[in-house]
Amino acid sequence: MPLIATSGKQQLSVIDSDDDSVVWSLLWDEDQSLDENERSWLAWYGSGTDEIKAISDNRFLISSVCGLLATVDRETKQATCFGWAPGAHSVEALPDSFIAAAISCHPVFPPGAPEISGNKFQLYNLNKPREILWECDAYSAHGVIWDEQRKTLWALSLNHVHAFALDTAAERCELKATYDLPSESGHDLAWYDQNNLFVSTEHGVYLFNLDDHSFTPHPEIGHLTHVKGISRHPETGETIYCYPDPGDQVFTSATIHSIAGAREIITAPHPVYKPRWV
Repeated sequence: MPLIATSGKQQLSVIDSDDDSVVWSLLWDEDQSLDENERSWLAWYGSGTDEIKAISDNRFLISSVCGLLATVDRETKQATCFGWAPGAHSVEALPDSFIAAAISCHPVFPPGAPEISGNKFQLYNLNKPREILWECDAYSAHGVIWDEQRKTLWALSLNHVHAFALDTAAERCELKATYDLPSESGHDLAWYDQNNLFVSTEHGVYLFNLDDHSFTPHPEIGHLTHVKGISRHPETGETIYCYPDPGDQVFTSATIHSIAGAREIITAPHPVYKPRWV
C-alpha cells in the first residue's frame, strides 16, 4: 500500500494513494499532549504545518510555520516538542539524534509566545529538547536534507543551496560551500535519486546534481511555478507535488499532482502544503 503523508494548516494525514482513503490523521487542536500555550499558538497562526517526514515506522518529524518543532508518535498521536521557532518550514533527522531545521521569516507572534528571530538554519538534539545548539543566518530558509553518502547537510534559502558539515562533538555545523539558485525564492528541497535533489523555486523545478553542483530544469515539470512540496518514490519513481490553488494568500492545494502514477491527480484529505512519500 503506497502511502503519502501530507501537511497543511492544522492537520496531518497519511493517505493510501491507490484510493485516496485516509489511514491516519491528526488535528492539532485535538492533541492534548501539547501544553495550553502551544495549542493556543497553533490556533493563532492558522497556516499550520509545513513539513512531515517519517523517521521510523512509528514516528514522524514535523514542523509548523506557527512555531512547533516536534516528533509525533503514529500510534498514540502524542507530540513531543523539541523546539519552538516561529517560521519553521522544514526539519530533517541527522545522525546521533540531531535535528536540522530551516526557519524562514517569522510571522506575527501570538500573545505570550517567546520572541525568537527567524531567517536561520538551526541545530537541535532530541536528547536536549528546547535547546538551540547552533544556528546561522539564512534569509527565507526553507529546506534541509541530510546526505549520508556525502556526510553533508544540504540547506535551501531564498537564493542559494548551502552545504554544511555536521560536527557532532562540537554540536554545530560548518559551512562548506554555497551555490546560487538558477531562479529566485527557494521553496522545497527533496530527494530525486542518490545523486540529485529536487529544488523548487518561485519560478521552476530543478534537479541539483550533488557531484558537479549543476542545476537542470526537470524535464516534465521544470516550467511549473510556486511548487511548495515535491517527493519522488525511491522504488517506483512516481513523483508527487503540490502548488497553491488560485486565490490571494493561498499557499495550499486541494489536490496532489502525480507523474508516472496510476492517476495524474490525487484528492487531498485537507488543504495540503507538502506531500511526502512514507
